[in-house]
Amino acid sequence: MPSDRRSNPLPCRDKALEMAVREAQAALEELAASAAYAPGEGGFTILSIEPPPPEEAPARPRASVHRVTVRRSDDVVAFLMEREARAARGLPLTA
Repeated sequence: MPSDRRSNPLPCRDKALEMAVREAQAALEELAASAAYAPGEGGFTILSIEPPPPEEAPARPRASVHRVTVRRSDDVVAFLMEREARAARGLPLTA
């Protein structure tokens, strides 16, 4: 029977749960305070403020940029039909 109690503990009442949480919180606060004032090597490193390193030239040249003319159309349906007709005739899609 004791093993059954360990696997299925009884639910705590609200006050008992509050007391358990307060006790755990107090223990954590004490641990944090003792760790903060403990002598010995700490885990912090002091960083200096320095300017960023100078930028180096890119290792490879950038790709060339090709400008494409944009043709605005007020009537989208007419534009799409024209494009389909151009594709059917084997002409390039942009004029």
